[in-house]
Amino acid sequence: MKYKVVFLDIDNTLLDFDKAEIHAFRKTMEDAGIGYNDNIFKVYNEINDALWQALEVGKTDVATLKVKRFEQLVEVIKVDYLGSELSKLYERNLGEMAFEIEGAYEVCKALSKQCELAIITNGIAAVQKSRIEKTRFRSFIKRLFISEEIGISKPDAGIFEYALSEMNVMDKSKVLMVGDSLLSDIKGSQNAGIDSCFFNPNAIEWKKVDPSIKPTYEIKKLSELIELLS
Repeated sequence: MKYKVVFLDIDNTLLDFDKAEIHAFRKTMEDAGIGYNDNIFKVYNEINDALWQALEVGKTDVATLKVKRFEQLVEVIKVDYLGSELSKLYERNLGEMAFEIEGAYEVCKALSKQCELAIITNGIAAVQKSRIEKTRFRSFIKRLFISEEIGISKPDAGIFEYALSEMNVMDKSKVLMVGDSLLSDIKGSQNAGIDSCFFNPNAIEWKKVDPSIKPTYEIKKLSELIELLS
């Protein structure tokens, strides 16, 4: 096998974040006595997406993001509830949601016999750790590198450089990043000078998103990784 280390993203790569998010948000609204409806979730998503985009370009940090998104939400939907309290409820609920993407267990098990697996994720440390600990594939993952703990977020090359240093990896040609996000996973690995595999189950025409971002490989199913890397 060409690669000795494979970095993996969590959300919508190993775990279904979209499913986890809506389940956690619904429960949070119910726990808070606000009530859930699709319009509230749409408003939250718009606010949340904008803040995560700001994070990726260094205009905010995770500590600010996780509270500010709920502060902005309660202001828009006009409810009397502290954003900081909603944030705590949501983190607790999201940490319980670990829906595995099809093939995640089998791929991690197979690849762990040939290389070292580590996770690089943008996210809230307590939430990501809780979700990963609930998976069947946790034992195959050697290290977790979480942006909130490191203080650097993908696509900044710094988070990759930190992970490489921590794992004592000197030869970048032996490293691969696998993820579903062109703007964080693929661009980030490109910034760091390592190969990338774009997990693209929705057949996104990535050349139209940003022609400067060029994944080394592209797969539509996680199971394709086993044959690709054998």
